[in-house]
Amino acid sequence: MVILIHGLFEGSSSQMAKAAALVEAGFQVLVYDQRAFGKSEGKYRSGGYYEGNDLQEVLYRLNLEDRIIHPLLVWGEEQGGTAALRAWIDDDGQIDYVIAENPVVDGRDWQKRVREHDNRTAPNIMLSIIWWWMKQKSGYEMSLDNSDISDAFGTAIVDRPEKFLMVACGSGDTPDNDYLAELKEMGGDWLVLPCDSTSTLFDNNKDEILPALTGLIE
Repeated sequence: MVILIHGLFEGSSSQMAKAAALVEAGFQVLVYDQRAFGKSEGKYRSGGYYEGNDLQEVLYRLNLEDRIIHPLLVWGEEQGGTAALRAWIDDDGQIDYVIAENPVVDGRDWQKRVREHDNRTAPNIMLSIIWWWMKQKSGYEMSLDNSDISDAFGTAIVDRPEKFLMVACGSGDTPDNDYLAELKEMGGDWLVLPCDSTSTLFDNNKDEILPALTGLIE
């Protein structure tokens, strides 16, 4: 069974090509809209911190209804990949494998991606101001420290090195994203693949990603 989690600027419909390929390969697939996307409620989102808690709630509901089929792999893009890693580290055995695709490394990375998506050229606003604003507006509290996935990633490398795969856009062995490039220096199993602006990473590289997924589970 595979749970697909969409990225920063799209809803669950963006996962349909992946879902179709996985179903054709014999997997059962579940997709859902993350908070403040599509049919899900809410107005405020993070770079994966609160989304990790939401994924744990999804898993709780699936387990309650006896709908989890093992081996269970969670494949998330951007903040969805961050959510997958966060939930996995605190998981009680529901998640067997994780693929994190271009995950958001921390709050500064999240802020940079939003700025680039919106074509903003203004300098970074202090994240402490952003977190303060988010808490005032939503009641959700956050800090730069607890937005960082480096510790969770390090734990995965030490405890479950054969159970996860990091997938990133890049050239050669180096991710394009500077924050991911620093994270890669810690180690782990990485698949760095070419990307372009006209199609998704999966569309361009499914002949490499799908065998890697199958090999991960086998």
